[in-house]
Amino acid sequence: DQTMPQRMLARAQEAYGIWLGAMLGLQDEHLDQVPEPGEWTPRQILEHMVTTQKLYLEMIHRAREMAIPVEKD
Repeated sequence: DQTMPQRMLARAQEAYGIWLGAMLGLQDEHLDQVPEPGEWTPRQILEHMVTTQKLYLEMIHRAREMAIPVEKD
């Protein structure tokens, strides 16, 4: 059985793979095209994902240093 954090990370990794597959072959001009008014460009999404992953990694390192136990569901 996986813990909730393990399931969340697995879902995030799956979504990242789907997104990465959709981005393959895009040229720079496509990365900056706004799909619909108010929506993010692919480049903005990538920047958000990188920033978020860095924050998650920081939180994981801090949690491990503090030895916070993770309960299974």
